[in-house]
Amino acid sequence: MRIYDEDKLLDQDFRRSLIEEIEGEENLGRKQESYKRYEIYRDRIKKYILKNLTLELDEDTVNEMQSRIATVNMFKKMVQKKARVYKNAPVRTPLIESDADFISSMVDLLNLNSIMKKVDRYKEAFRNAAVYNKPYKNHSGDGKWSQMLEVLAPHQLDVVEDEDNTQMPRAVILSHYTNTSFNEDYSSPQNRNKSGLKNNFRDGDGKKQAIADSPSDQDKEYVFWSKKYHFTCDSEGNYINKSSEGEDMTVDNPIGDLPFTFFSKDQDGSFWSVGGEDIVDGSILINTLLTDLYFIAKIQGMGLFYMFGSNVPKTFKVGPNKAITMKVEDGDATPQIGFASSNPPIGDHMSMIEQYVAFLLSTNDLGVNSIQGKLDGGSAASGIQEIIQNAEPMTAIEDEQEQYMDKEINIVRVANKWQQVLGESQTGLSIGFSDIGSVNDVLYMLEFEKPQHFSNENERLNAMKSRIEIGIINKVDAMIEENPKLTRKEALDGLLAKHEENMKLSITKASSFIDESINGDESEDGNTNNEEN
Repeated sequence: MRIYDEDKLLDQDFRRSLIEEIEGEENLGRKQESYKRYEIYRDRIKKYILKNLTLELDEDTVNEMQSRIATVNMFKKMVQKKARVYKNAPVRTPLIESDADFISSMVDLLNLNSIMKKVDRYKEAFRNAAVYNKPYKNHSGDGKWSQMLEVLAPHQLDVVEDEDNTQMPRAVILSHYTNTSFNEDYSSPQNRNKSGLKNNFRDGDGKKQAIADSPSDQDKEYVFWSKKYHFTCDSEGNYINKSSEGEDMTVDNPIGDLPFTFFSKDQDGSFWSVGGEDIVDGSILINTLLTDLYFIAKIQGMGLFYMFGSNVPKTFKVGPNKAITMKVEDGDATPQIGFASSNPPIGDHMSMIEQYVAFLLSTNDLGVNSIQGKLDGGSAASGIQEIIQNAEPMTAIEDEQEQYMDKEINIVRVANKWQQVLGESQTGLSIGFSDIGSVNDVLYMLEFEKPQHFSNENERLNAMKSRIEIGIINKVDAMIEENPKLTRKEALDGLLAKHEENMKLSITKASSFIDESINGDESEDGNTNNEEN
């Protein structure tokens, strides 16, 4: 989907052809992959493990394994580990001093720090992410216009690329995506429910309802945005002419700019970045292997009761409150009773899983210092959690920070344009947004804090002590590291107060020691005199 001229969007036949491409097999495949990552990132991994198992095992075995399916979300943990640009909020310095209050207020009103942290994670998870500057009427408040930021994954939008620069969008189309891939894999809803793959709320029932309606049950509408135009149409490309308030909709974009800011990893000549399937598929495989391991432990870890002899019952219940009596005639063989058990190689299976985790981490630029899958009460984190937690990103962060410096400013710049347009509308802006108004342009510098490596409390304190001893930092710097909100004067005053307090305690202890020594000497002298008398 590429265009030279945005005016083509006003042609209904062209819009219809775009919608056909949106609902085409190739584009739905792209969205399906994105939605799969979204579900796994949101901890819905069980159905993908079940699907793997159904390809290998019969239905009865899969049903028996359901209670032991592992759901360790490696994918989410790795994404959170790799997303480190906004781990700590950056410092924003306006280039025009008078804009400082506007920028600070806009960051708070838009909840920008939290939004950007989510963008960073989405970019690592999906390789593409978008921030939508979305105006809305605050019906629960004063009924005036407000703004919000919405982070979008690739399955939530479609892009019409620029004909000359395919990495740049000329138009963006928002529509609801419903995943139907699992419905195609199983013959009936009953089978899907039985396998745990269908959940009426998560998957939807195809009905629009007022109470607890699934996000999957949405009307099929297509919202078009370009720098010049904005409108909504149906699946045939017809304009939907009325807004929810009954007002006539126009096709002009009031801010003259796309209300989207895009983030991506490695665009190779196209808008959508590809790759990253190894983390997703690896997370599913690890849980499949763990599920196999737990099922092996169940089946082969329990002793199987056996009884040999004459006139023994065909079935027999065994338990601590059960007694076994058998009638033995002359000449009958001596009955044999016992439990047969195997020794499954659980340790070897676990070592294989740990080794695969190490391969997966190291090939995704996460260094692995140690591999240990055993629960250890001596550490807060253990097992696979500890492996990921101790893994350190090995790639440089400066290039990623550079992208965010440019992109974040664009988000606030678009918000400023909405401020100007909505502030002049008949409805006006809600409290908070109306208070800060707008500025001529948004210009500021971003300074990111260098992310710290993972360490426990003792390691961190020992490292700080060593840095003080060799002169890299002083105690004031250490105090500020512990309390970043302190100024240098506050940190120095705090250290002086602690020093004075320690001096007073030392003097008090010394005085007590001297008093005890004097009193002890006097007591000894008194005893000596009494003895002499």
